Amino acid sequence: MFDDVTIAAVKESLPAVIMLTFAAIASFALFGRSVAKTLQLSATREVTDEPASAIKPPPKKRTLQHLQPQGANGAALSEKIYGAMIKASGQAGEVDRVWALWGEMRSRDVKPSGNTLSCMVESLVANSEADAAWKLMQEIWQDMDQRHLVTTVTYSTLLKGFNTRSDMLEAIYLEMREQQIECNYNILVQGFCTSGNLDRSLELQKEVHGKFMLDEMTYNCLLNGCASEKNPRLSEALRLVIEMRKNRVRPSNYTLTMLVKLFGRCKKLDQAFSVVEAFTAEFGLSPSIHVYTCLMQACFLNGHSTKALSLLDRIFEDGLCPDRKTYGALVRGFLYMGQLDKAVEWVQRACQGESPVGVDSQCFEDVVARLKGHNETASALRKLVEETWHRQQIHPQLGSEMKATVRSGRENRKERSPTEAPKVRAAKQGKRRSFSESSPSMLSSTAASAPCSTATS
Repeated sequence: MFDDVTIAAVKESLPAVIMLTFAAIASFALFGRSVAKTLQLSATREVTDEPASAIKPPPKKRTLQHLQPQGANGAALSEKIYGAMIKASGQAGEVDRVWALWGEMRSRDVKPSGNTLSCMVESLVANSEADAAWKLMQEIWQDMDQRHLVTTVTYSTLLKGFNTRSDMLEAIYLEMREQQIECNYNILVQGFCTSGNLDRSLELQKEVHGKFMLDEMTYNCLLNGCASEKNPRLSEALRLVIEMRKNRVRPSNYTLTMLVKLFGRCKKLDQAFSVVEAFTAEFGLSPSIHVYTCLMQACFLNGHSTKALSLLDRIFEDGLCPDRKTYGALVRGFLYMGQLDKAVEWVQRACQGESPVGVDSQCFEDVVARLKGHNETASALRKLVEETWHRQQIHPQLGSEMKATVRSGRENRKERSPTEAPKVRAAKQGKRRSFSESSPSMLSSTAASAPCSTATS
């Protein structure tokens, strides 16, 4: 293949190539050893607290001095490094270590930055020390030289720590107004909702209307509050939906779930189905398994078990798979309607197949409690359910397979255009309205008859 001249040239150049290769390897080895030595010296310097003159400075001396400013006992850490260490300790749940780092930083006269204080407050709040975090912020505020460290960010983190205490949220809000610190109303409104003070949440939402743009999560939190009340607040919820549309806040499947829950509890089943079709057509949403599960619950609550079962066909058409909550809704629905045999049947179905999802323990115990006098049936059912739970513990991939199937279905639906799915279903079922036709009129007509005192939990 090669002539004699070429072979001779290769033989002559081969030693040179080998020498160059070894030289390159040696250079990389020396470079790596130099870096390792520099890192080792740096670590030794911090651990032993030796004076700076005892250790040779690394090549980029000015950069390292900027990162490690000189303290009273040699090299001290910067406020950025202290902040990172405080945050890491907080994530590990080591509150004592958090306070120790803060005290060490102050004793070494390292001035905290806004980020350092935020890390400190976040670590305390994450470990149920919100009261201590608030006290610390008040101490910082009293120092005129450090007052600028207290910002909207630190107060927003603090508000999250009191999301179950409405009185404390109100006190912090008043303090922010006195100090003229801008408030993140999304966090504040969500906090009042979570604490159970829906009235204050809605009042605050009206106060900031036109001044502060609430996000989708906050609207969802308000809708959840309206739907979860003993007497659901339908008129307030519909007002919020109309406001979302005006402010161009795009809803999600969670928004849809809350509205379905609300209409179901208010005994307005037709509106529950209408709003699903409405959001599907206008916003291109593909109903999730949670939306369908909530629709099933609404059907049972309104005495339509056949309609609830028919939703299974739509679930599979959309490429979804019933999960544990879906089967739980079916079982509890039939128990609610007094059909014990059907409830037992759906517990059995939930435990069948190659990847059974089963039912939750509370749902199963509700069924067993109704099976008094049917010991054989209860024993057989318990054995089946426990075997399913055991399989899921031994083979956790069963749950991941179900999730993969659901994701696959979602990916298939994404290939369609936003309006293709509703058009297909409308063609199959004939008389289903599109969102563009039903949305405004549906909301306005429902608002006119909003009170729903007949709702049940």
